[in-house]
Amino acid sequence: MNEDADQRTNEILRALLEDDDDDLVKEVAGPGDPPPALLSQAIRSKERYLGYKFKGKPIVHTNPLGETFVFGKFGSVMSTLLYYDTATAEWRFADGQGLGEGLEDEDDFKDLVEPKKYLPLGTILRATGIEQDVLEAELKALATVDPEKAAQYQGDDNDPAYLAYEVLPNVLQKYCLPYTYFGNFESDGDWGVWASREAIQEALEDPDTMVAVAQGQPIPKGSKYVVVLNRDDYPVALLDGAVGAEIWHVNY
Repeated sequence: MNEDADQRTNEILRALLEDDDDDLVKEVAGPGDPPPALLSQAIRSKERYLGYKFKGKPIVHTNPLGETFVFGKFGSVMSTLLYYDTATAEWRFADGQGLGEGLEDEDDFKDLVEPKKYLPLGTILRATGIEQDVLEAELKALATVDPEKAAQYQGDDNDPAYLAYEVLPNVLQKYCLPYTYFGNFESDGDWGVWASREAIQEALEDPDTMVAVAQGQPIPKGSKYVVVLNRDDYPVALLDGAVGAEIWHVNY
């Protein structure tokens, strides 16, 4: 995108943030709506990055320069989600940032423009108090989703306990799917990726964010996420409420 387009896009974002009725925010003819799965992935990526939940609905806007963008509101921040590449006739992740944002490092940019791999739910190591075993299991798990990142920690001079219990759990959390966490399982102390019941319970307080259904029941529409619960009210799957696609399921 050139400088004129960037400036125009920021003007549009400011108008949207201020709920302005200016012509800037009026939707004009463009390529139509982006694929739901791609839009959902962009929204989830921005939620992780910004730390705010998506609000309202996406706005598809074609500016006077002929460029089409998809904007979304996260908290008080209006962010660019996708843009339409007229040269290839394809929707792509936006390489620019909305107001109030800034990429901290290459990893943040990489997450936005490249398909990201995620850790599957389940055990990577049975309960143990041996820090070297935990460290090796964490590095092995990290290598499955980001070999370059894992190589950075191979042979690290830091204290193994510090790496195993402070550094790598935070790194691995970035590769966890929504409403899951990396760490010890609540009942037996195994290391791995698990459904976050605390985060899910919090999300269920807002029906626009998440609703719950029992296994085998019809999937409702209108919520961003749908969590499937078993007889013990334990989450066994998370679905994308917009398209009904499975985001994750438990395999432990």
